[in-house]
Amino acid sequence: MVPPGFAFVEDGTLRPAWGGAAPCPPQKVTTLEGHGYPPIDSIDRLLDGEPGAIGNVALWTAVRMAVIGGALYLVGERDHLVRNAVVGGVAAEAFFIGVVAVRRHVQT
Repeated sequence: MVPPGFAFVEDGTLRPAWGGAAPCPPQKVTTLEGHGYPPIDSIDRLLDGEPGAIGNVALWTAVRMAVIGGALYLVGERDHLVRNAVVGGVAAEAFFIGVVAVRRHVQT
């Protein structure tokens, strides 16, 4: 299916119907919206195998734990607050690692 406003030309490439240049080549999308969200970028660097990326992922996991712990405290959860914050932060980080890994697999 050809997107609206585009057409195939003689050499088989997809170009804008108004005769402009070819669309940008595919780029690696590292975030949920492609805006460079730092926690997702750190996960992307981790999956690329960059040295030191695990530290950034651990930092963002700690930030998630603090936010989740603060929210739990505000809603009145006092029993096992730290345990629940740690589990919530790790679960959220694992979810985002999975999302980025699947997204990278789909794009390849």
